[in-house]
Amino acid sequence: MTAADVALKIGRATNSPSKLNHEYNVYTALAGSPGIAEVYWYGKEDIYEVIALKYLGTSLDDLICEHQLGIRKTFLYASQMVCLFMQKRISLITLSTVQLSVIESLHSRHYIHRDIKPGNFMVQADNLPPAVFLIDFGLARQFRNPATYLHTPFSMNQSIVGTLPFMSINGQQGHTQSRRDDLESLIYTIIYAAHGDLPWAGSSVRSNHEVVLQMKLSITVEELCKGLPTSFCNFVGHIRSLDFDRKPDYQYLHSILSQVSESETAEVDQPNNALPPAHPHPLPPAHSPASPSAHPSFNAQHAPVFSDEK
Repeated sequence: MTAADVALKIGRATNSPSKLNHEYNVYTALAGSPGIAEVYWYGKEDIYEVIALKYLGTSLDDLICEHQLGIRKTFLYASQMVCLFMQKRISLITLSTVQLSVIESLHSRHYIHRDIKPGNFMVQADNLPPAVFLIDFGLARQFRNPATYLHTPFSMNQSIVGTLPFMSINGQQGHTQSRRDDLESLIYTIIYAAHGDLPWAGSSVRSNHEVVLQMKLSITVEELCKGLPTSFCNFVGHIRSLDFDRKPDYQYLHSILSQVSESETAEVDQPNNALPPAHPHPLPPAHSPASPSAHPSFNAQHAPVFSDEK
């Protein structure tokens, strides 16, 4: 191991259990899982605490900002990300070999992430197939009892956590998060990866909690998926239909992403060629301002982040 192989995450040390200490404990619990970074060391030095992790390369957010992703490649990566939610190995049509992916590893180990976003996916794009890793577990929590599999009870007065543009509707409303919320954040991650933008990402909107929430509530599935293959509407519709403690149909979601990633039509790689709309699937109604049509200045790295750390 060399210095180039290590990434350091540094925080100010506290007397009480810290967010960084919690993150280290989650990494330890997930040790050995595909798509999870290897942890080398955790400790305190003077007024700081440090986690030493395996260096994983480039974040998905950096790839998006460098305009290296087309829509087809976005869905190829997305297929791998969704497989990480699954409870068993499956074959990917579009990839020669498949590991159980990060989110599958996370959920099968009884955890949810609660801050799924492009900056928290690391992509080793030189690999074939590309390797995808999930990082930053400071907000991760167990969603069920590992011994009994009893699900965490639903509550409507939770702290709001996550990164505002990618936060699920339920999470943004202060509801207890579950597997469906990680998947909803994945929806926004995929759309952002495909377009470099989200409908609520305008400079005058993106830090306004209530406006962003109302826009998420009022936008239809077809509006949200504009410019993407129509089958992706089924992906969004399934996730939006999930009850709090219901297990998602990961195989169905994976099959949709595989179908999209295999598409070799010219339309898929041309963002200006809108695909024919499917039948409308409205999201829960709400009154909100009209969605801005384009916000090229949006950078996910600068989006507001909410934490339940006191």
